[in-house]
Amino acid sequence: MMLKSTLSLTLLLSSQILHADQLTQLIDLYRADGITQFNDRHEISTTNRAAIVREANISHCGSCLACHSRAESGSFDEHQVNIPGFGRWDD
Repeated sequence: MMLKSTLSLTLLLSSQILHADQLTQLIDLYRADGITQFNDRHEISTTNRAAIVREANISHCGSCLACHSRAESGSFDEHQVNIPGFGRWDD
């Protein structure tokens, strides 16, 4: 699943055509294995992850839009992350 979703993302980005329905499908692929993807892309402990899910009132860590407000447009810039209940991400 991870290879398929990574390949899909690569193809979409390389063609520079990001249609909303394609991006939604891609996000759904990542949700399917959301915890694995989340752990691979985020530096966060299991305890903190559980607290964020609870405090942000989101269903799971694959809910990209909960923190990445521009995810639908393909932007996952770490400087635009706002974690509900915790505030803006600051490295």
